[in-house]
Amino acid sequence: MIMKAIQHFLLLIVLSTLGNLVHGQDEIKFTPAFRSSDVVATEGAINSLKNKFKAQTKVSTYFSDQATRFLLVINPTKLAIQTTGGQVMIKYNLQFELYDLLADQIFHSFAVTTAGVGKTEPIAFAVAVDRLNFRNELFKSEMEEGISKLLSYYEQNCERILTKAALLKDTQQYPEAFAQLSLMPNLANSPCLERYDAIFTQLWKEYSKHHCENIISQANLLWAADPSKEGATAVATFLQGLDLNGRCHDSFQQLINRIREKLMNDEFDEKEFRRMIISGEIEIEKSKLNAISKITSAYYNSLVSDNYIIVD
Repeated sequence: MIMKAIQHFLLLIVLSTLGNLVHGQDEIKFTPAFRSSDVVATEGAINSLKNKFKAQTKVSTYFSDQATRFLLVINPTKLAIQTTGGQVMIKYNLQFELYDLLADQIFHSFAVTTAGVGKTEPIAFAVAVDRLNFRNELFKSEMEEGISKLLSYYEQNCERILTKAALLKDTQQYPEAFAQLSLMPNLANSPCLERYDAIFTQLWKEYSKHHCENIISQANLLWAADPSKEGATAVATFLQGLDLNGRCHDSFQQLINRIREKLMNDEFDEKEFRRMIISGEIEIEKSKLNAISKITSAYYNSLVSDNYIIVD
């Protein structure tokens, strides 16, 4: 019982430190997007907002530079346009919706009015967009309200979400299962933590079994980035759960050979290396989370592509 409590405490530390799958309120990231059916979202409008959001993703805590399950959907509506003396004056209403792809739910919406002047309508729109300030108190207040609603939803529905992830795992729909698990806010404070850990562990093992070549390819990249004793330990940690006698046995042996060639015998204990992989432990660490992030980003992009235009 004491050992289990210690393990649970250590897991909390790992989760709260890494924060890739477990997000606090200020860490939920939104991907800006247009609806592809929006006739107002012309190429010029999209390019203007792309430039605006590119700058914002570097300074704002709200926006992600890659696809996530959370979208900030932008609905531009032209309120008025007037041409005077060769100048176009345009006024827009921008409706923002905080939307969760997997929950298929809009959690909050708000509107901002902006205006611009230019020689052409696209230039006037670009000026209007440039006047937007995503760091002012009004925008911050609206975003925080939406995030609060998101947190409440996940707190109330974490068991249902985990059940869906488990079902997806059982039917070998691994990207979909990882997507359900990823970006669940405030998990470290949730009663669902132990069940999440159990599902994640089994999911990673099964994914490793069916996609072992991909896992070993990423392990090779880890080793290439840090060909040291510490790097070998990181590789073993990343490969936890891999079936060493499975269909990727040859690829795994080639990786072992590369490590052995680089390290002296007293620096590389192959038996210990293998023991770390087959110990049954699955540490939720950065390299795994990075690998999962790539899996889920690709999945989110596939969901978005038919209905939305990502502002990236």
